[in-house]
Parts: sequence; structure tokens; C-alpha cells
Amino acid sequence: MSDNSRDRAQIESILRKMELRRLSASSLLNSDELALLECYIEKNEQWVDHAKAEEQAHIQSQYCSPDGVNEYGMIAIRHFERRLRYSHVIYLTSVLDSLLEKACEHLVKIRGNQNLPFKAEDLKGERHEAQMRFLTACGCIDLPGDLVKFIEKLYALRRVIVVANGNPARLEKLMGSKWSPIPIDGIHIHGEDIEIGGKYIQAAIAAIREAAEHIEKGMRSLVDVSLRPRPLK
Repeated sequence: MSDNSRDRAQIESILRKMELRRLSASSLLNSDELALLECYIEKNEQWVDHAKAEEQAHIQSQYCSPDGVNEYGMIAIRHFERRLRYSHVIYLTSVLDSLLEKACEHLVKIRGNQNLPFKAEDLKGERHEAQMRFLTACGCIDLPGDLVKFIEKLYALRRVIVVANGNPARLEKLMGSKWSPIPIDGIHIHGEDIEIGGKYIQAAIAAIREAAEHIEKGMRSLVDVSLRPRPLK
């Protein structure tokens, strides 16, 4: 090997190590974004609780009224609450979309295109399913089973909201997709709508954080292996 080739290889090795260390130290999740969302959710929940309390007091004051009880105000508040939480689900799945996409990009950079048998885009199924399979197959990064189930239900919930306006029966007619009830605190069917409780939104935020931490830990392990000195031949 000529001196120029040796120098070039050494520089490339140094740059490669710098890139790996940068990837190992970088976060897949914008924690400030989630913190701002939690603050926004808290303020909205406080407003909803206050509005419900005021409307309930107004309803009770009408019990002795000859005109009867008017509950339209409470109906409007509950409709607003339902739609507000729908928007949280859509936003959180978008955050999860970004997390999984970034994780796959990092994995490609750590392993190197030439060392990968396939790309996430080559796999069949829903995009998030393909990305998680890619992380497992090419990075040995497996999310805990309960976490995977929660993520799958979160995406299914978004599908019902976006495609069928929160109506599971309508989703089955439109897409032929069967809806299975979500066995988790904070979710239940009310008439033709799925109602999402505040506990579910908090659980979804926690699940996204857990997924990010788990994937980042796996990425750091891959980087550690890549940086490990190789025995001389």
C-alpha cells in the first residue's frame, strides 16, 4: 500500500469513528417537543375539567326550571374533548413515525449500506411494521413485546380516527379491516365513537419515550462493536 493510500485510509477511519460517536451521542427523539406537548395537554385538560364543572353546575341549576334541563353545553364540551384527544393521537403517531424513520437512517449509517441485505423500504406491510422488522433483522434491536403491542394499537387507533372519523364499524366497511377493542385503561367504545381518556394519552407519551430509549441503547451497542479494535491479521 502506498503512503497516499495509507494516509487516505487513516483519514477515512478517523472520520468514520467521529461519525459513529456522533450517532451514538445523538437523540432519536426531540424531548423538548414532547415536553411542550405535555404542557399543552395539561392546560387543555384543565380547561376541559373547568368547563365541565361550570356546565354541570349550570345543569343542576335548571332542575327546578319550568323549561326543563338543557344539556347542549355539556354535549359540546364532551365533543370538543373527544376531538382534542383524537388530535393528540394523530400527533403522537407522527412523532413515532419520525422516531422510527430516524432510527432506520441511523442504523444504515452505523452498519453501512454495503453490509445490509435489504432496506426497510424493501419489506412488506405497514411502514412502521417494516421499520421495526428492519431494526430487528439488521440491528438486533427488539422492542419489548408489550411495547410493540401498544404501538400497534396506537397506529390502529390513528387509522380509525383518520379513515373512519373515530367509528370502528365504519373502518371495517371502508377498508375491510377488523377492529379489535383496545384492552387498556382510558379507551372504550361509546356509541359509534371511540372515547380516549387522558390516561391513554399519557401512556402513549411514555411508550414513545420508552421506545426511543430502547432503540438508542441498541444503537449505542452497535456503535461500541463498530469502534472495538480489530485484531491484526
